[in-house]
Order: sequence, then C-alpha cells, then structure tokens
Amino acid sequence: MMGDDVLEKKMKILKERINIELKGSITVESAFIVPMIFLVIVLIIHGVLYYHDKNILIGAAGEVATVAAGRARREELQEGEMLELFSGRIAGKLTFFNAPQVTIYQDGNKVTVEARASKQGMGVTVSQTAGIRKTEQKIRRFRILTP
Repeated sequence: MMGDDVLEKKMKILKERINIELKGSITVESAFIVPMIFLVIVLIIHGVLYYHDKNILIGAAGEVATVAAGRARREELQEGEMLELFSGRIAGKLTFFNAPQVTIYQDGNKVTVEARASKQGMGVTVSQTAGIRKTEQKIRRFRILTP
C-alpha cells in the first residue's frame, strides 16, 4: 500500500511539471503554424482557379479558331460572329478572371484567336491558331497531275 502512495505522488508531481513546462507553448506554436497553413491553402486555391480559367480560355480559343478557319475557307471571316461564339463558349465558366479581351485576325492561311484576362495583378494570355485548309484545290491539282 505504501508503494501505491509513493507512485501516486510521483505521478502527480510529473503531471504538474508537464503542465508547467507546456503551459502556453501550444498557443504560441499555433499562432505561427495556423496562418501558414491557411496561406498555403489560399495559394493552392488561387493556383487551381488560375489554371482552370486558363484551360477554359485555351479550349474556347482553339474551338473558335477552328470554326473561324472553316468559315474563312468558304467565305469572308465575320469577326463579330466569332466574338459572339467565343463569348458563348466561356459564358459562366470563368471563376477567377473577368471577361477577357479577345482579338481574332486572319493572316494569310491562318486564323489566330488571342484572349487576355487579368485580375488583381495576375494575368493570362492565350493564343490559338488554326490553318485554313483548302483541300479541294489540292485534290484538283493532284487529279490534274496524275494520269
């Protein structure tokens, strides 16, 4: 029985020492660690939103460039119609950037769509090009050349 009392006293002294030595240290450590963890989470979310919007812009610009190249092959390119098509492709999909500035132009046998968007000091510029293929002319030339 005597041993139990001594053991209890030693346990009590040990608990008191631990409480005295650790008192407040977790609060101080948390004051440094929690904001850093929060900052990392916010940076990850910003990065994900940035690349999400960049991929949306790349996809929309590529699709509009392909459609514009097909239309330019048959007729004159209507820039207003292509801008409307681009706006329809990104409507409601951008989460980080505002409405981008879009430029569509034809240069020889290529149609290029450039889109720029920015917000809070961050910006993204995408450019997609599609070639204007005139396959019917190549087929006619090939048929003329082959006997």
